[in-house]
Amino acid sequence: MEINPFIIYKEIKKKNNPLKFLCAKILIRLHLSTFFTINRGGYYLLKFFPSAYSRALWLDPKFRIESEEVFFRDYLIQNDNVIDVGANIGTITLTCAKAIGKDGKVLSFEPHPKIFSYLRGNIQLNKLQHIDIHNIALSNENGFVNFSDAVSDGQNKILKNSSGIKVPSKKLDDFNFFKNKISLLKIDVEGFELNVFKGSEKTLASTDCIYFECVERLYENYGYSFNDLFDFLINHDYKIYKFIQKQIKEISKNSKLQESQNLLAIKNLEEFLQRTNYELIS
Repeated sequence: MEINPFIIYKEIKKKNNPLKFLCAKILIRLHLSTFFTINRGGYYLLKFFPSAYSRALWLDPKFRIESEEVFFRDYLIQNDNVIDVGANIGTITLTCAKAIGKDGKVLSFEPHPKIFSYLRGNIQLNKLQHIDIHNIALSNENGFVNFSDAVSDGQNKILKNSSGIKVPSKKLDDFNFFKNKISLLKIDVEGFELNVFKGSEKTLASTDCIYFECVERLYENYGYSFNDLFDFLINHDYKIYKFIQKQIKEISKNSKLQESQNLLAIKNLEEFLQRTNYELIS
C-alpha cells in the first residue's frame, strides 16, 4: 500500500503523544507490535495486537478504565458467573475474570475471527483458566450471519446484506449457562441487542443484572426502538437505570437519553445497592 506522508502527518498532529502514535504505526506495519504489552493499571495485561482498540490502549493504557471497568469491579464479587457478549480484545472479560476469582466463570463471545484470536491471546497472557470463549455471533436464531470487517474493530456489527464475512450464529440459551445463577450479563453488539435478548430468555430468567450500551440510531438499523427494548426488559422483570460514578437513577420508557450511554437493567435493587454501595437518586 502506498503511504501518503502528508495524511499521516495530519493524523499524528491530532494526537496527544505524536511520537508514540508514530511508533505505534511503525510497530504494526513491521509486525512487531505483539512483542509489546499494555499494563492496565496493574490489574491485567494486554498484548499490543494490530487492532484499532489495542493501539488506542497502547497509546494511553488508562483509556476508558473509569468508564468501562470501575463498575464491574464495584459490582462483582468472588465466585460470580458473568457473560460478556461482544468481548472484542477482552478488556471487560479480563476485568470480570479478575474480580470473580478462579472459582467464578466468565462466558465470553466475540464473532470476528481475527479479533477473537486477540481475545484468546490476551486471556492466555494473563493465564486465566476460568474463561470460556466462543467465536460466534449471538442472535435469536441459529445459522450464519454476515459480519462487518471494518478497521475500527469496536464498530463491527451484524450486516443485513451479503457483504462482510460469514460467521456462525447461535442463541445464548443453547449454551445452557442459565442453569447457573448469573450475576451479570454485559452486552455490546452495536444495536443488535434486542435480537440477542430474544434468543436468551431462559438465560435472562437466571440473570440479576445487565450492563448494555444504548444507542437509539443503532437500534433503528435493525428495525426497533429503545421503547421496544425497554418493554422487553420490563416484561422480563427488570427495571432500567442510568448511572454515573456511584449513583443510579431509574428511567422511564420516555426518558430523554444521551445519544450514546451505558445503562443497567436490574432485577433486585436492594441486592445491587448492597453489592456496590451506590446511591439511588430520584
